[in-house]
Amino acid sequence: MWFLVLCALLVGIPALAADPPLSPSLEADAEYLLTTTDFMAAQFGMGVTGVRNAGGRVAIRTTGAEFIFSPAASQLVVSQLLGRKREAVRVSFPQGELAGLRVERQGTGAVLLRNGAGTLRLRVNGDSLLMLQSQAPLELH
Repeated sequence: MWFLVLCALLVGIPALAADPPLSPSLEADAEYLLTTTDFMAAQFGMGVTGVRNAGGRVAIRTTGAEFIFSPAASQLVVSQLLGRKREAVRVSFPQGELAGLRVERQGTGAVLLRNGAGTLRLRVNGDSLLMLQSQAPLELH
C-alpha cells in the first residue's frame, strides 16, 4: 500500500478530493437562501404551483401546502394539501408586520417575499418549507 502512495506522490496523481469548506454559520446560510436566485427551480418533483396576490392577500401553493398571508389581519394560514386538505397552522404576526408584503422573486421551486418596511423577509420553498428572517425580535402566536 505504501508503494502506491509513494508512486502517487512521485507522479503527481491528485489526492482524494477534500471535503467542501464548511459554511460560516447558519445565519449566513439563511441570508444566502433569502437573497439568492439560486435554488429557485423545482427539485425532486416538489415545486411552487401557484402564486396569487389579490384582495390584499398573498397566496402561495406548493406541492404539499398552501400559504395564505393576510397583511390586514397580520396573519398567515398554512393548509396541508397532501392526503386531504386541512388547516395545519395559523400564525399571528405583530400588528403591521406584514404591511406592504410583496413577492420579490418567484420561480418554480421558491418564492421570496418582503414586507413594505424591508424588515421581514420570507421564503416559501416548493417542498413547503417556510423560512423567515426579521431584523428585530418577533413574537409570533
